[in-house]
Amino acid sequence: MNHSRRDDWERLLKVVSFSSREVFEEIRPPSTPILVPALFVLSCAFFLWLTLYVLTFTDLLSIPLVGDPNLGIAISSWQELLALFVPIPLAFFFVYIGGAVILASWYFAIARHYRVDILWEHWFGFTCWTLVPMIIVPCSRLFILVLGSLDDPPLVLSIVVLVLFYLLPVVWTVCLTQQGLRIWIAKGKGITLLISVVPYLLYVLLSVEKIVELVKGVFS
Repeated sequence: MNHSRRDDWERLLKVVSFSSREVFEEIRPPSTPILVPALFVLSCAFFLWLTLYVLTFTDLLSIPLVGDPNLGIAISSWQELLALFVPIPLAFFFVYIGGAVILASWYFAIARHYRVDILWEHWFGFTCWTLVPMIIVPCSRLFILVLGSLDDPPLVLSIVVLVLFYLLPVVWTVCLTQQGLRIWIAKGKGITLLISVVPYLLYVLLSVEKIVELVKGVFS
């Protein structure tokens, strides 16, 4: 690993700390790192999601989740699991990478609107850096789906999953995006906040139905 790649791994820690502004200054085009943040975000998000998927929707390990071992579909053999192993990762990668591509295109279009000359691939790198807090969100969305399917969802666990593992990372990512945009396109707080909020507001709206079901179940 060369020195620049080592710096990129250190920046991953900085981007979710109070040094995130420094990171966005350092990765401004034309020297925007893409490989390290993209691999980190994709691999971590997929590992967490797949682990929960296997534990939740199979009885291979005989580990009951919140008191109910028969949630979702039951896969009783490794052969059945392997039969699903190809389409599951492909679907996950398609959705996650597709989302990153859409976000990068959104930022690219905004930049062109303001006559900021930054290439699309640099915005894709920017997107990967801002998505670092989101690695837990696909896993938490699956957990929300599972909890919402229970007749009596546990209150504390539901609040922790919903607030700490879903809403907080989304808000954190919006804040990172706004901070990065203020540096990259040199616009004010109001404009950059609006640009940052729009895609994630749409993302949250996709989960509203499951969140409402979970909240109703908790307080019913």
